[in-house]
Amino acid sequence: MRRVGILGFFVAVSCVIICGSAPAESDFEYRSEFAIEAEPIEQLTAEIEGDFRFNDDASEHYRTALGLELNYEIFDWLEPGVGFTQIFKKKKDEWKKEDRLYLQVAVEWELGDWDFKNRARITNRDKQGKSSQLRFRDKLTIKSPWKWTELEIQPYAAEEIFIQEQDHFYKNRIYGGLELELSDHIDLEIYYLWELEKDDGSWSGNIHAVGTELKLKY
Repeated sequence: MRRVGILGFFVAVSCVIICGSAPAESDFEYRSEFAIEAEPIEQLTAEIEGDFRFNDDASEHYRTALGLELNYEIFDWLEPGVGFTQIFKKKKDEWKKEDRLYLQVAVEWELGDWDFKNRARITNRDKQGKSSQLRFRDKLTIKSPWKWTELEIQPYAAEEIFIQEQDHFYKNRIYGGLELELSDHIDLEIYYLWELEKDDGSWSGNIHAVGTELKLKY
């Protein structure tokens, strides 16, 4: 109930968050994502994904990721998938590589006119110079029934938790965003992200980010 309450609140204020002023902190991030989606055979979706992140008031590029994901729709409400992502992240002026292989399953349902989706993912994280670790992520998304203008602008909210072998529950993300349909084959997503991360036993990590995702569908 706590998660649904938080997400409901963020649906109501997502437009204000995105269009409002910058966070109180002096630093914020910009995240630029793209995806190319195709359906090579019926019920199977293949997606190439890219992710570029900028911190230090969105002025410094510190992370690049490129991945491939396959999902198979067993039922209208059930879609398992598998994916691989390679990440390069800058730490102390040095770029480190990480390979991620993951399995996931997404479940969708409706409550009245509201759409719900829960995606659970287990990832093997193979970091350069470190032992690999397993991580569990669970993301709950709520899409509103509202669609505005010819672009079908639709507000949504989401919450995602991260659990890792050694760190247990160590990260929490909350999203508020808008989805737009630019054309039959092009979708755009604009979102605000608030991320909390536990560091040395306390929730001291605090990230505010604005992001965009452009998706081409074939």
